[in-house]
Amino acid sequence: MTCVADESERLAFERIVENLRRDTSQRRRARLRLVVGVALCLTAAALITFGGIKGAVIAVIPWLIGLVLVVRSRAGH
Repeated sequence: MTCVADESERLAFERIVENLRRDTSQRRRARLRLVVGVALCLTAAALITFGGIKGAVIAVIPWLIGLVLVVRSRAGH
């Protein structure tokens, strides 16, 4: 009987460890998305500030991608 209890406890422990590892990797990806998204939004702001009309037109792309990444990073929590 001890072997059955030990085996079930070992399996339960392995499931817990697996879930913790998965959560940790998801948080890392979310943090990376957030950092990249903020960097893209700041790049867009710099393009608007220093690029005039042409910079404002070009800034649309990094701004939209940055916003999507920031929203996706927060939705993961």
